[in-house]
Amino acid sequence: MIIISDASPLSALAEIGELELLHQLYGQIVAPETVRKECCHPHSSGALAP
Repeated sequence: MIIISDASPLSALAEIGELELLHQLYGQIVAPETVRKECCHPHSSGALAP
C-alpha cells in the first residue's frame, strides 16, 4: 500500500508522540523531499522542527 501525505499528519503524530504508528501500520515510510523539508524547517511548528 502506498500512502501520500503532506506534512500536517506527520507533525500531528509527532506532537502526540505517535509517529512510530506509521511504521507499525505501513512498514517502510518514504517522504517526498518537499515534505521532509517542510517537516524539518527551523521555523515549522510541531515536534518535527529541529
